[in-house]
Amino acid sequence: MVRWIAIGLLIILAVVRYGMWQSAPLELREGMKVRVRMRIGGEIRQAWGRSFWSQSYGNQEVEVEVPQGVEYGDEIWAEGKLEKSVTEADYTKWRLNYTMIKVNKGVGLTGGLRQWREIMIQKMLMWLPGDEGALAAGILLGGSGALSKSGTEAFRKSGLLHIVAASGYNVSVVAGWAMAVGAKIWGRRRVILFVLLCIITYVIVAGAGPAVVRAGIMGGLVWLGMAWGRKGDPGWLLVIASLIMVIIRPIWFTDIGFQLSVAATAGLIWVLPMIRRLKIIRIKSWAWFEEGLWVTVAAQIATLPLLAHYFGQVSAVAPVVNALVLWAVPWSMQLTAAAVGVGMLFPAAGQAIAWLAWPLLRYMTGVVSWSAGWPGAGGVVGKMGWGWVIGYYLVIIMIILKGNLKFK
Repeated sequence: MVRWIAIGLLIILAVVRYGMWQSAPLELREGMKVRVRMRIGGEIRQAWGRSFWSQSYGNQEVEVEVPQGVEYGDEIWAEGKLEKSVTEADYTKWRLNYTMIKVNKGVGLTGGLRQWREIMIQKMLMWLPGDEGALAAGILLGGSGALSKSGTEAFRKSGLLHIVAASGYNVSVVAGWAMAVGAKIWGRRRVILFVLLCIITYVIVAGAGPAVVRAGIMGGLVWLGMAWGRKGDPGWLLVIASLIMVIIRPIWFTDIGFQLSVAATAGLIWVLPMIRRLKIIRIKSWAWFEEGLWVTVAAQIATLPLLAHYFGQVSAVAPVVNALVLWAVPWSMQLTAAAVGVGMLFPAAGQAIAWLAWPLLRYMTGVVSWSAGWPGAGGVVGKMGWGWVIGYYLVIIMIILKGNLKFK
């Protein structure tokens, strides 16, 4: 009963907060003079030898050409006039032709952590040149900006861009490492605060995007529950984390990354258990392939309408490619993290550990390049309207409810 009351209050707060944000919509128009403040929180887009950073405001996006030397964690103040760049039915992108721009370098604790991120990425790219180094950086810290143009396109076509995005798996690994180290020093009860601190640190270092923030909140709630002697239901934790994020930043509700992250996690929580019951592959030695396949299928089922609505593209080869590759991701992440950790003190040792990760990374980039040429890779299905999206999810919910009753 208490749980339902708490969820109800969070829903009311989220609706009120979102309503207040929507009641004062941002009205932008061609030639309008504006002043924007942006913080670089990810990879800077490179095009035509120039650098660009954009920030979303609901269904509108403002892009600014940034000076050379701007880095992750820097703050930008720019003033100028808006020029319409892209216009669609429910989305507008603006280019800011600025007359004044000021860059404040990242300072303080968060600035230091973000600069530390850049140091780690540069070390990985130095030890593992090419797309293998970019993949290692993406798996550990999130982001595909270091991938080559052809590499990014191959990952997109094969449906594997998600592995270079910091998410729940990364947070769970960081929490596990923190628990293993901290428990020996402070004991299992007192170590919870240290684990939470490590989760917060990782979220900042990884860019504090919607997906990793959601994972951080969920992970934090799980560890707090453990401190109080309670086990967390992942479904409830997802709902609570999502509502908290909307309350804090209503704009995230309209963020594509946030929506895809929540949908994919929901698929793993509610769709995957139903699919696992099928047990199509009976050979034990192939169990790893079946598990990877079903994990991807569950996430694909949950995100399909959103991908179709926003992009009109769904990779038909994604389930098979993910099954071939996902087993190598945790090993690559562990080795890459060890390489960076050791390499900060002993560069030669870090280089040696990074070489151990190279065969796995090369295997993944090889599979991705190969599968990007398969029929159905990056297939165009046409954009789906919101009515179809809602109808699709209602059907999925009914199937889940019916399936749960059937298997009880």
